[in-house]
Amino acid sequence: MSQAGQMVLGHLFGVPHNHQFTSQWHYQNTSICGRFRILNKIGRGVSSVVYYCENTVLRRVLAMKIITREDGTAEAEHERLIRHEFDMQLLLSGHRSICTAHALLQVFPDSYILMDCYEGNLSGLIQGSHSANTPYNIKSLFLDVIDGVIHCHRNDIAHRNLNAYSIGVANNSEDGMSSAVLLEFRHAVSPLLSTRPAFRGKRQYCAPELRKTSPPGDMLHNLAAADTWSLGVLLFQMVTGNFPFFGYRSRQRCKFYRKYQKGEQLQTRAPEISIELEDILRAIFKEEPSERIDLHQLRILVLNCPTFYSTKGVEYTGTPHPRELETRHWQRPDQAPHYVQEHYQFMGQHLSNTYSAGI
Repeated sequence: MSQAGQMVLGHLFGVPHNHQFTSQWHYQNTSICGRFRILNKIGRGVSSVVYYCENTVLRRVLAMKIITREDGTAEAEHERLIRHEFDMQLLLSGHRSICTAHALLQVFPDSYILMDCYEGNLSGLIQGSHSANTPYNIKSLFLDVIDGVIHCHRNDIAHRNLNAYSIGVANNSEDGMSSAVLLEFRHAVSPLLSTRPAFRGKRQYCAPELRKTSPPGDMLHNLAAADTWSLGVLLFQMVTGNFPFFGYRSRQRCKFYRKYQKGEQLQTRAPEISIELEDILRAIFKEEPSERIDLHQLRILVLNCPTFYSTKGVEYTGTPHPRELETRHWQRPDQAPHYVQEHYQFMGQHLSNTYSAGI
């Protein structure tokens, strides 16, 4: 329910104390006035910064994303974009791979989205792990991301901005492992089959069909396949710490796609990756969207991939590469990581399903 009240965060961000705001609570009708206290910062995005925020009445810590209006964006357009982002996140909330949204506060020129806590974004984990040469649970985190994207697609929503900054990492108190959640939904669109909208995400993750400069016209694009391409870039980045292709211009990038499809080296600076991962990436990085692997098949291949790193010159024992975090130390099936426990149930429920766009 929407309600008006005094903006209690005004003294922290230069907004007058008597400023009015509207809020939309997902769970209950409650007053926001005097409830929140800003704690330390979690991270920063292009036009937003995220803080830990304590509800002083319920003694609950949430994450608060503060989004500043971009230069040249009218107030009405800014409010529309933020409302769209919140509505998309709220619609998808309830899945374990989606960061649950709770409330939206709008005070021009800033907007505030309250959501569940997380420890940081995936980009920080990737950079830290590769800088220190320390392992982390690549497979389980990537499977979390796949599950979140499948949830989006089952609701006829394309994410369109999958990247390491738009994915949060949270610690799971039950098994001590980290889990991944999707955070950003400003560029999410519906339906999955639509004319090509203007791309606003990070170019390194952008599928080639969305980077073409020709007018979109009335051609329908499979935005689910575009998300699959972004997942391929993300997987390569998680394993190697680098991006798979050089260059940002559309023609230059397409040249690298074609060279890669002809069997040439994926990226000269990257460490050697396993044959199994190479096969997965080749199934993803198809210039024609209809030829790309679907997410259900991708999930199976990633789950069954023995190692993401090359074992050339090393006696292979069936255990993960030293740079991969071992996540298979369990004595009973119920002690296995959640992505193993849920695999057969997941595939039994969803493998036969098709996306509403007819994929």
